[in-house]
Amino acid sequence: MAGQSTIFIEGLPDLPELESLMGKTGQPSLETLVLDENGEPALDSAGKPFFSAQENGLQFQNQLSLWKTLKDSDVRIPRGPWLDAGCGKGLFFSLAPHLLYSNQGIGRPQIIGVDMGRENTTISRAVAGHVKLSYRMQTTSPQRPEGFNVAIDVLNPQKLQEYRHLKPGVGALPPLAVVWSNQVFHWIKSDEDKYATLERLYSSMKPGGVLALSMSSSGTAKHFLQAYIDTIQALGMFRLPDHTQGYKSALFEYDPIGSQGFDKMATMIEEMGFDIASGVARRETVRYLHPLNYAEAVRQYGYDIFMRSVAHLLPEEQERIWTDIGERFMEVLKISRAWNPEGPHYEYRQNNLYFVATKRVARPSEGPLRKPLEPSGNLITSYLNPVYLSLGLGSLARKEGRAIEIQLKKGLENIDDITTQAPLERILIDVVKQAARDWDKADEQPRIMLSYELQQDAGLLLLQMQLKTIEERKPEEIFDRRTLRAAQATNVGIELGPWDKGMQTYTFTMPILE
Repeated sequence: MAGQSTIFIEGLPDLPELESLMGKTGQPSLETLVLDENGEPALDSAGKPFFSAQENGLQFQNQLSLWKTLKDSDVRIPRGPWLDAGCGKGLFFSLAPHLLYSNQGIGRPQIIGVDMGRENTTISRAVAGHVKLSYRMQTTSPQRPEGFNVAIDVLNPQKLQEYRHLKPGVGALPPLAVVWSNQVFHWIKSDEDKYATLERLYSSMKPGGVLALSMSSSGTAKHFLQAYIDTIQALGMFRLPDHTQGYKSALFEYDPIGSQGFDKMATMIEEMGFDIASGVARRETVRYLHPLNYAEAVRQYGYDIFMRSVAHLLPEEQERIWTDIGERFMEVLKISRAWNPEGPHYEYRQNNLYFVATKRVARPSEGPLRKPLEPSGNLITSYLNPVYLSLGLGSLARKEGRAIEIQLKKGLENIDDITTQAPLERILIDVVKQAARDWDKADEQPRIMLSYELQQDAGLLLLQMQLKTIEERKPEEIFDRRTLRAAQATNVGIELGPWDKGMQTYTFTMPILE
């Protein structure tokens, strides 16, 4: 990227410093991201800051994680405009000065936003206006008293899979260098629409263009989903003319979030002409002062979708139902012991997928697409999928300083419908980190061998991992304390075999769910 114009601005930090926006409570000071001409937090039409920790903390965490995945992937980012596909209320616009413009090699690209909601695009246009004004004011100098300009444009809303302007040409989008899509794809429900959206994005991008995509994964929001299901179904099915206050069963979904497994989404991306440079499944935690603060955050991004089956009711009746969902949510948390009322905060854990991929010059040969793998509800097939092992864990090993091959001795037969509450991802990550730091230097091709055995009659999954190390380690030297606590809480057995000629064997016994 030699010769590209870049700037470094005091007060507009890179990612590590951006995390300093987090206060003592662990919540981001999002109110200060969008400033007015006086340098004060800009206010929306309701007189509130455009973003807040309570309502947007989860999206903020997702944006930072996707950015970190992009930076860690080391892909070459071509010059040209960025498309924020599903820009929402413009949170990425407000982060752009901290992320894009302060990083060497990226500069100040044009950002184009598109979203399906007209209200969102109205708000994001206002955010863009404030960000552009604030950016000019913060970049003034004696040599450039008017400051630097930045181009942020918001297009009219339309479903991404149908958006006819997502195609380079006269009067349409310019060829895109980057498509940024944060927490959008789980709202695109059908496989056909996901394929159509990826096709549109592929067609809009330059050769070598970068796709940065995140979405919710399987097992997300299980307690809130349970409260939603219980509350809506208690209304009774909607049948005219005798039961007009029930829910429309044809519009009801058990999982409006549309979660996916890692393997299925990776397959789709690669089939549609992209090469995945980095793919990671993360279980992330966001703290709220109270569970109902999380419920309020859900309202911001999913109220219309969760309430779709009762949209025929009056607004005040819908509000009562939403209140009932919140009350049931508190009951579910109490029953499951997922929240301690005496604790300082509520920790919401979400499974998320992050992908960075580059556009291939040549598309796959035409013909029927092979059916993607169907993952289990708790991501067992995803975490043991070769794509995740090579890209997700493999990139982690390289970051730790050693390229380690991770091999699964057998396929994924018989476990695609098996679920477990075991902290499988944390176990894999801790072992890979240890291997990367503690490998046998005489081993020129270090590798971790994985194998599993399903004992369905006993309700157990046995996972075995073998690797070479320079010395024997105790479990507490290998596994993070959080991993050990989570393993204990889910009755996972961890056994270390004898250290034999540098070979260390771990065996994990994981209870499976019916």
